[in-house]
Amino acid sequence: MIIREYEHIITIFEGVSNFYFLKKLKVLIDCGFSGDRNYILNFMKDKEVKYILFTHLHYDHCGNVDLFPQAELYAHEYEIEAFHKNPLGAVLDPKIVSKLNKRKLKCFKFLPKNIKKEIKIIETPGHTMGSVCFFYAGKYLFSGDTLFKHAIGRDDLPTSAPEKYFFSLKKLKSYKYEALFPSHNY
Repeated sequence: MIIREYEHIITIFEGVSNFYFLKKLKVLIDCGFSGDRNYILNFMKDKEVKYILFTHLHYDHCGNVDLFPQAELYAHEYEIEAFHKNPLGAVLDPKIVSKLNKRKLKCFKFLPKNIKKEIKIIETPGHTMGSVCFFYAGKYLFSGDTLFKHAIGRDDLPTSAPEKYFFSLKKLKSYKYEALFPSHNY
């Protein structure tokens, strides 16, 4: 596992999917791939996580949701709707569907005010209809699977919206960010 700290943002990745811990807010952005669970357990054991904000609900972004039973879970309303209509199509892994079925997913509009004040939610449909990016502290862009360092995410999955991808990427160009934090390192 590789852990990097940038100001008060901790990046955690093992090669499958990155996730990020915002220490000041006690927020996880995504919670990683289930295959990385032992690394995550070791690193996060002494950290209090109050909120998990999902960029989208694919299995490699919410695979460890059960490690944080006290955390409130938030996703875009389209992701939640897709999950309720076709859980396997939204998550792509039946084991993770089972984990999420035991939890309550809330829409971003119900986030506490202090979190909304620090994190702007940018709707970026394309990879999924409910994909979002997060703009934190006016200078850090958490781009999920919408934008990577050298590529963009797939748009051929059950809940993808390929016709909207271009507009989402165009929208992201208007944000002046100091650092990009994608969900994958490619």
